[in-house]
Amino acid sequence: MLPKIPGYTDDSPSLAAEWQQPPGDYATELWPSGALGSIEEHPTGWLVVEEHDYSASSGSSGVSTFLTSLDGWAIAADHFDWDARYLGDYSFDEYSGDETGLAQDDRGIVAEFFVDTQSNHGLKPRTVDVSLPFQWFWNAMRDGNNWSYLDSAGNEHPLVRTIATSDSWRVEVSAREFRRFLERTRRVAVIQYDVVTYANSAPFASTSDQFRNAWASFTWTPVRDAIGHGYNAFSRLLGKRLISGMSSGPIPPALDHEDPRSNEHPDYIIGVDPQTGSDRVFTSDPEKLANYFGKNPEAPHYLTLVHFDQRVLNKYRDEPSKYEVTATRLSCLGLWSLGLGTGTEGSIQVYLGDLGRDLPWQERAHWKSYNVPPRGTMDESRFRRDFLAEWAGGPTTLEELRANLESLRQTALERLSTPVIRELDSHDRLNFERLTPPGTDERHELVLPVITLTKALVDAIDVKGLRTFLGAGHEEERGLALLESVVVRVGGSATMVQPFRALQRLRSSGGVAHWGGSEAGKVIKALGLEGMNPAETIEFLAAGISASLKDLRDLISDTPGEPDAPRTEPSK
Repeated sequence: MLPKIPGYTDDSPSLAAEWQQPPGDYATELWPSGALGSIEEHPTGWLVVEEHDYSASSGSSGVSTFLTSLDGWAIAADHFDWDARYLGDYSFDEYSGDETGLAQDDRGIVAEFFVDTQSNHGLKPRTVDVSLPFQWFWNAMRDGNNWSYLDSAGNEHPLVRTIATSDSWRVEVSAREFRRFLERTRRVAVIQYDVVTYANSAPFASTSDQFRNAWASFTWTPVRDAIGHGYNAFSRLLGKRLISGMSSGPIPPALDHEDPRSNEHPDYIIGVDPQTGSDRVFTSDPEKLANYFGKNPEAPHYLTLVHFDQRVLNKYRDEPSKYEVTATRLSCLGLWSLGLGTGTEGSIQVYLGDLGRDLPWQERAHWKSYNVPPRGTMDESRFRRDFLAEWAGGPTTLEELRANLESLRQTALERLSTPVIRELDSHDRLNFERLTPPGTDERHELVLPVITLTKALVDAIDVKGLRTFLGAGHEEERGLALLESVVVRVGGSATMVQPFRALQRLRSSGGVAHWGGSEAGKVIKALGLEGMNPAETIEFLAAGISASLKDLRDLISDTPGEPDAPRTEPSK
């Protein structure tokens, strides 16, 4: 017996299973088994809520959705033709008053708008309108005609997706999120269908068949009549189905506390039994930990250190647009943050209570998978900050580099009318601003940091501005050659550019961004990087460049300004 495989062997209950094909001499193709198979009482996947498709020669389909109450559904289920046809359209009526298109009273059904499309007169691509309360409920992000949302951990989830062409469109909503919205707002949805199927058939007597149950109301009529498209018969499926709310499943971040999983706090390794060698574990539930005020005196303290392998942060380093990783904190878009530190043997250290209080429940399994027994001790600077209330520690090497680069830019603009090294565009600037040393010894970990640093410090050299400052005789120089000429012009030594050249050479010939072949090892040795792990390599390169940036800034600050020199905007 095969397992349930969606699309192949699943047997989800649908209208196709409940509504048996009626007997008759019509062609089997006229029975809309595909459409009926997609209509389930309790959908959990993607749900079509709006459709207009006349692109296929074998038939057409239309779908429309509105929100109402159970009483509204009871009235709608009494007939098969569509209700609330004018939702989504503003109507002008001098006698009965204008209708905004957001709500409509149709045959006693109080219907509310959910989704529609705008043709934009055919002058611009079709756009989709989705209920604003639904968007607000999920704090949804729009991207064209698609929407997504973030959970409390910052993970992105698809919410609405659209496929649209010039003559057809389909809008789908994630059913679980849709049904959670319905449950919270005490509404139901009515989805209406009009499906036409063409086929060639032997003569048969036209008839119709109807189906009703608690959640569906449909009629199906086959007709032997040629209406074009090269077929001599067609059938029409017309009706509607009910979508009710669901009380479990995904919820917006504002209601995250209602999810039972938010109160599940995993155990973490906090030590090793010296006699047996077994791991000592304890819950991260802050309510069960000791504190300075006598709470749970027999339990480990809230500030007990928990150790993790460095790779626990790789997930966050790989998405700098979403996460910011510093030496002391991991943050996600203002949604959450977690204090951390690096121990004397390289492990990432977090307080046990912080894991239970500050880490979203969606992230806890990830962190638990990297939990390791204690390694080494707490960094002295962190101990002095956290327990002695002293100012301790300073910026990291990369933080110093970024600060020195910005200081150089400001000084050079004032004195030389060029920033020397231009600002990056928004995407690359974010990568540079949030760059941290690699967390493992894998060689591929060098790729992103080296490329990011080279873009920010070599590729971004202001060629146009430096040529203007240097004047005639430097027209053929580019990049690092120009930077070297500027260094010499302001009284420095050409050796100040050497750290930049080392970075460039590592990218181009060290087997990082390009295949280095047998020469890569020689290049790494020549640059003095042999035996260094990726983190040490980045620290070494960043320290050298940072020192050069500072020295160049000091030289430029002692250079008399040139008020008559033309001021140029940094070249793009």
